[in-house]
Amino acid sequence: LARISFFSGDLAAAERRLAELRRRAPDNPEVKALAEQVGRAREEARKAAAAAAERRRIEAARAERRRGRFVEAERLFREVLQGRPRDGELWVELGLVQAFQGRFDDARRAFERALAIAPRNLDAVLGLARIDLYTNALDAADRRLDQVLAARPSDRDAQALRARVRLARGDAEGAERDFRALAAAAPRELDYQLGLGDALRAQGRDEEARAAFEAARAIDPASTDVRSRLALKIRPRWRLDVSGGYSNLTEGLESWREGRVSLGYALNQRTTITGAAEINRRFGLTDVTLDGRVDHRWSAVAAGYLRVGGTPEADFRPEVFAEGGGTLRLLPGGAVIGATFGLLDLAYARYPTGDTRSASVGLQQYL
Repeated sequence: LARISFFSGDLAAAERRLAELRRRAPDNPEVKALAEQVGRAREEARKAAAAAAERRRIEAARAERRRGRFVEAERLFREVLQGRPRDGELWVELGLVQAFQGRFDDARRAFERALAIAPRNLDAVLGLARIDLYTNALDAADRRLDQVLAARPSDRDAQALRARVRLARGDAEGAERDFRALAAAAPRELDYQLGLGDALRAQGRDEEARAAFEAARAIDPASTDVRSRLALKIRPRWRLDVSGGYSNLTEGLESWREGRVSLGYALNQRTTITGAAEINRRFGLTDVTLDGRVDHRWSAVAAGYLRVGGTPEADFRPEVFAEGGGTLRLLPGGAVIGATFGLLDLAYARYPTGDTRSASVGLQQYL
């Protein structure tokens, strides 16, 4: 009966019958052999139950990550790691949820821990490339991605990350091509649709970007990333600015009056062109100045501008002028003090009475 219970998988019944057998025949070799078999089966069952519980916890952590609940996902991954501290793949998954929370130093340590366990773990290399992207270390990100794609040229995660690096470098058209190819190959992959929308929006094609974000919503309506993208407004490309001024002078001098109208058009998220007309009335004379300007953001930390113009039949305004310069973010800032920018402005103007040249440098500190 004990054997029947054992072979039918009822270990509890087998153990109860073995307890009776041990009491009656403690030295019987067949009883001892069956007890060892039941003991091994019980241990295997315990291990299988523990492994199944771990798998459920890992799947639950991954589900929480997909929902954007990164704190809960991290808690679950840490619970599993307590019993499997040498599992490099779990360290990679922990690093990902930490990265999504903006805890880049913690995430980097998790990926490096995974590499210490398995130096050829390309998923850990990919995770470090992601941190490089988030921290604007784009050259380092490219080197790591080259390493991954050399070993796994069809790795879509690496291809998507390469597209993100292109986008960060300002190559929105290249990023669009990459994400379109990825979305065509895997139309139900949320990240590819979001990336495509981001690349389109970076080109100022907001209506097309919204269509991509709507496609992402059809894949995962509960995604916080999708909701945040759909909350973005369609930006107008045109901008009209009108300003005026009046100065009342003493000593019997005639007042000064001025007005300016400018119309700007955003070519994309990085470049804007503007044309303007300005009327100035001084000393009983009127000058009309026309100018054009181009503003361009070269990267996440650098921006520049160029402005040229002139005044036909100038009396007191410049006959021709050119200005250029830009800003460079020197320090990103933190919780206590804001970002620090370096400024540079260069200018040349030719007046009826002579030429002027100027160069100005400075610092701008946000608090």
